[in-house]
Amino acid sequence: AASSGNGDSDGGGVYVLSGSAFTMNGGAISGNTASNGGGVAVNSDRYTSGTFTMRGGTVYGSGAGGGLANTAPYGASLYNSGTATYGNGSNIIASGNATDATLAGHN
Repeated sequence: AASSGNGDSDGGGVYVLSGSAFTMNGGAISGNTASNGGGVAVNSDRYTSGTFTMRGGTVYGSGAGGGLANTAPYGASLYNSGTATYGNGSNIIASGNATDATLAGHN
C-alpha cells in the first residue's frame, strides 16, 4: 500500500467505506490531507462498519518530518468510526476516536 499527496474530506490516503475492508500489509501512507483522517478514515453506518487491519507498513501522523506528515483537523493519521485493528486483533483506536500519532503495523 502506498498513498501520498492526496486530499479529500474523509480519508485523504485511504477511505474505507461501510461494509468494506482494507488490509495494509506494507508500504506507507503519507503527505495526505483531509477533514477527517488525513491518512486513513474508516466509516460506518447504522447497518455495517468498515474494517481497517494494519499488519505492516506506516501511516504517518502530524509530527512526521520531511513532508511525510498526513494532516487533518481530526485524526492526522487515523479517524475511526468503524473497526481498526492491528494484525493481532488488538484495537488501534476505538470506534468514534481519532489519532495524530504515527502508526506502525504489526501482527
